[in-house]
Amino acid sequence: MKPTTPIQIFNAYANRIRDKLVPLKRTEIDGIKFYYTRGNEPQDPRAMGQTREMYHELDGMTGETAIDVGAHIGSYTLRMARRFRHVIAFEPNPYNRHILGLNLQLNKATNVQVEEAALSDREEIRPFFLHRAADGTGSLNPVHYGFKYDQTVQVKVKKLDDFEFARIDVLKIDAEGNELAILKGATRTIERSGPILAIEVHRARSSIGALCGCETCNYLMSHDYKTRLVGEYTTTPVHWVLATPANPKRQIQDN
Repeated sequence: MKPTTPIQIFNAYANRIRDKLVPLKRTEIDGIKFYYTRGNEPQDPRAMGQTREMYHELDGMTGETAIDVGAHIGSYTLRMARRFRHVIAFEPNPYNRHILGLNLQLNKATNVQVEEAALSDREEIRPFFLHRAADGTGSLNPVHYGFKYDQTVQVKVKKLDDFEFARIDVLKIDAEGNELAILKGATRTIERSGPILAIEVHRARSSIGALCGCETCNYLMSHDYKTRLVGEYTTTPVHWVLATPANPKRQIQDN
């Protein structure tokens, strides 16, 4: 048995203080148990209207490895953990990452690897802007949607290509406006694996017939991906895109 280090003791103490200052609530959705805080609830597909289509799409897939970029407190991560052998969850927000860890323990999801880095198209240390009343809005962009962020933490920023994963079946991205930079930093990974891409694009949809012509969707199509709109908000400039390789390297199992 390894001895407890001073850092581990400090972190355990800090977590206990945080839990007392920000009481956790508990709920269950689709058989998945969640801890959460007010203003930082798990996403419930039953109450998401048109946007729930992305959940249904991902719930029909199985495979070896899925990556959840912007894991929040585990709404997608825990669903992926039921259907993929390995899941890698990226969550730079320390508060969300703490609750995510609790939710993984609560659901005995031992096949999930959590990475604390934010992803982009370069490696650096950058400020990450937080709003404690709405932790799901954390962003590398200080003016994202005009939010008045009330806290900043320094985070490691990396490229997905830095991790050199051998195989990826599905890559989900929800990064509050940084999705295009993340894709550019994952070029080798995407070319090597040809994963299905599920992306929350934080800008208004640009209509070109049945397709979207926004910068992110154009980037995907220029890299030999077929895109399909699976949901959007009209009050907030957000749309959800499912992108599949025009020439798939492997076939994801659909149940």
